[in-house]
Amino acid sequence: MVEMDAVPMEEAGRFDGYLWIYRDVTEDKKAEQKLQEANQLLQKLSMVDGLTGIANRRCFDDTLEKAWDQLISYSEPLSLLLVDIDFFKAFNDLYGHQAGDFCLQKIGDIFKDLPLEPDGLAARYGGEEFVVLLPGQNVAQAVEAAHLVQEAVKNAQIPHKGSSVSECVTLSIGISTMVVTNNHQPAALIMEADRALYQAKDNGRNQIKVYQG
Repeated sequence: MVEMDAVPMEEAGRFDGYLWIYRDVTEDKKAEQKLQEANQLLQKLSMVDGLTGIANRRCFDDTLEKAWDQLISYSEPLSLLLVDIDFFKAFNDLYGHQAGDFCLQKIGDIFKDLPLEPDGLAARYGGEEFVVLLPGQNVAQAVEAAHLVQEAVKNAQIPHKGSSVSECVTLSIGISTMVVTNNHQPAALIMEADRALYQAKDNGRNQIKVYQG
């Protein structure tokens, strides 16, 4: 790509025409495009969990805020699954951290294959916790999604002899569903799901519990 610049020529106060300067800016444009692509890649990578390859906590937080803002105008439901791998510390103690990473990757693969609506999101929340965000989905649909996740993990048959509830890896899942209005904040949805997850773990694990206010 060539750009032309016109530079006025003057001598002794007299205008004497223009001097045309030609510059090949092809390499500049290519460098600019590469920089933009690199920035876009970095932005994308900043939203992905490095171990499992699914969305990370930052991506979840951003998606939750956007979903909340979109649904608040229509008073639509928003459901959240908070998922915890049962006895994961015991798993690491028994099999080692490399096996623990492999377990997390296997669970991440299950979330990748989870049939979500276009606006749905599965993410690693931190440690052995995962989240599934289901905009526009009611509690019955959230429970159905939770059963799909549990069944997929059961079928994966990841050995876990350190568990007191099964010889394979299991999940405890807490569910919260809220009709999005100005009366609540997104943090309340997470808090309710966390309380439901606590109930699932406190009642023996390998369970699904829906928050009851």
